[in-house]
Amino acid sequence: MRPLRRRPSLTAASLTFLLMLGGSVAAWAQTFQGSFTGTVTDPSGAVIPNATVVAVEQGKGYTRSAVTERDGTYKIPLLPPGQYRLTVEKDGFEKAVQGPIRLTVNQHPRVDFTLKIGAQSATLTVEASPLAVESQTSSVGTTITQQQVSQVPLNGRSFLELALLVPGVYPGTEGTRISDRGGAINVNGMRDSMNSYWLDGLDDTTIGVGQFTVAPPIDSVQEFRMETGVYEAKFGAHAGAEVNIVTK
Repeated sequence: MRPLRRRPSLTAASLTFLLMLGGSVAAWAQTFQGSFTGTVTDPSGAVIPNATVVAVEQGKGYTRSAVTERDGTYKIPLLPPGQYRLTVEKDGFEKAVQGPIRLTVNQHPRVDFTLKIGAQSATLTVEASPLAVESQTSSVGTTITQQQVSQVPLNGRSFLELALLVPGVYPGTEGTRISDRGGAINVNGMRDSMNSYWLDGLDDTTIGVGQFTVAPPIDSVQEFRMETGVYEAKFGAHAGAEVNIVTK
């Protein structure tokens, strides 16, 4: 009688690798997503806990919600770029609405609400929302909007030409290994091989050359953001720019 063979079991090293891989995928997905954060108060300035805050993307109907904490703060993470309308509801207060608010690539604006005491059936709507101040990160960057992508004339039909609209970005030196492989840029005096490229949340940078792996057609680009200094922890693999592209 042949002895039974045991199936190979996952070692601790294998489990560690799988966990690291899953964490890396989650981190990649967060590179282009944004969030809304803020505080909900009453007319006297007192914070309002347990209020429901809902963010609805106006184009595709994508919805996420959060409940304010004991200190009246809320955060709605993992939001793709788009036009959002924010709604806050709480028993004993009028419903408040702000928007549409444009959320760009990797943007984390602060949007506060002040609820008026009254029936929940009444709604206070702020159509022209105040400027959403992003105070949650210290990174320095510029967003190339969809309007710029579609309206700025480009000679070579390359998204890198739009990067020249960002302060501190210059055309790469002709004849270098990077420029010969599809174009190059120098950012704040750094070499053209010291930039990182992200496409829809995935690392699009070649390891050996320091160039983008996939160059998306300009007509497929929705917008992109260039981080040019003081990167967040999820960036910073290179000393140049972090070019974060989102397709339509």
